Amino acid sequence: MSNGLAGEAVRGARDLGIAQVVKFAAYLVGLVVLSRLLTPEAFGVFAVATAFVGLAEYFRDFGLSVAAIRERDLPDTHRDALFWTNTALGVLLAALALILAQPLAWLFDMPALAGVVAALSGVFLINGVGAQYRASLTRERRYRRLAAADAAAAVGGLIAAIAAAVAGAEYWSLVAQALTVALLSTAVLIVSGRWRPRRPVRVSGMGRYYRFGADYAASQLIGYLGNNVDTIALGLWAGPRATGVYSRAFQLSVGTLDQVKAPAVTVALPSLSIVRDDESALMRFLLRGQLLLGYLTVPIAAAMFAGADAGVRLLLGSEWSDAAPIVAILAIAAALQQLATVASWLFVTSGHAARLRNYMIVSSTFKVVGVLIGVSFGAVGVALGYTIAVAIAWPVALIWSTRAAALPPAPLLLQGARLLGTGAVSAAIGLLCATAAAVAEAGAFAEAGAALLGVLGGYAIALAIPAVRDDYRHLVRAVRVALGRK
Repeated sequence: MSNGLAGEAVRGARDLGIAQVVKFAAYLVGLVVLSRLLTPEAFGVFAVATAFVGLAEYFRDFGLSVAAIRERDLPDTHRDALFWTNTALGVLLAALALILAQPLAWLFDMPALAGVVAALSGVFLINGVGAQYRASLTRERRYRRLAAADAAAAVGGLIAAIAAAVAGAEYWSLVAQALTVALLSTAVLIVSGRWRPRRPVRVSGMGRYYRFGADYAASQLIGYLGNNVDTIALGLWAGPRATGVYSRAFQLSVGTLDQVKAPAVTVALPSLSIVRDDESALMRFLLRGQLLLGYLTVPIAAAMFAGADAGVRLLLGSEWSDAAPIVAILAIAAALQQLATVASWLFVTSGHAARLRNYMIVSSTFKVVGVLIGVSFGAVGVALGYTIAVAIAWPVALIWSTRAAALPPAPLLLQGARLLGTGAVSAAIGLLCATAAAVAEAGAFAEAGAALLGVLGGYAIALAIPAVRDDYRHLVRAVRVALGRK
């Protein structure tokens, strides 16, 4: 991997990271404010609806965005054809959502679900139009434009949701947020794009996009089912309140880390595609990517685990106290899932979408089994089953993906184990500190502060390990590159 490409990737992550700060602030404000304005039942209805809407989104995209991004050269005629394919799929799925809205409400015994699913069908239409605009900007590595679209959508969606919630709209405020985010994001992407699709015509040579897209979409669809079987199971067996509590806990833990890692994910695929034929450069890039991803997310997961009880009281309110143990358990799953992202990068970059699909079948089976065993114990049991499944799947993902790309798995596994081990020890120290503050009845702020200081202390102690010191030096260099310094 050339230093120029590495620098471009880091600077791209920086630009997206700035926007991600705005998105994360909007996400956190929404998490805190809406949790106080809406009931757990409202979040439960919306969580079940979005589980099915998100499922259909993979059919709507059909993997064509990734198929376009990984192409070194994409003819304009092919890009236009991909645009019209995504748009047509959006129309079809919007119609299907309208048809299935009432049957889903009957299945889950949630009358409100019908209207929510029907309203969210508009997301398919909007995102279908914007899919190839986003893919085009990503291929061209125009990260500032992507950042502007995401930041504007996040802030606009938050304003719409809070305004609707204050007006007493309950779950409709969450629908308003989803539609506003889709509309604003797509509008900015279209304005930022340097192309306009021409009328649809028959184009040859599209088969490879559809074949790759079908395999990739299948893998993501299977993965999505595995990631959302918890919400579906709770919706069927435990009702909207338990589902709502679990949904907030999931968003506070896994959702937060997904927000943090987003800039790295966006820049990874186009950068990795450039070096995919150079095994040595590819491995160096993967190791650096995993290192940055690990130190961005694992310390946050450690702090979540250590300060879950105080964090829930401070952020969501005391009425959400049932979410605290779920947050602590899911923080472990969140850390593991972020590191497993590296395997997905490798599958896609090396063109092994079919093998990614097969891996997703295996990992999703782990999750389904874990959740179905745990659901009889309620939301905590579901969280525990989900986390155990993710822990089993992480090393499998790295071994499977590296073998598919003819790379050795040991470097990534050893580095990942070091990242997780450092986080685990730091989390344990943080938990001890938080427990001491709780015993002293110091209050939620003091407990959260003690947990954070304990985690930071754990990472400071880890400096005694030479490999960790090397990690920190790599991080410092990456920060200097991001700031434009040598």
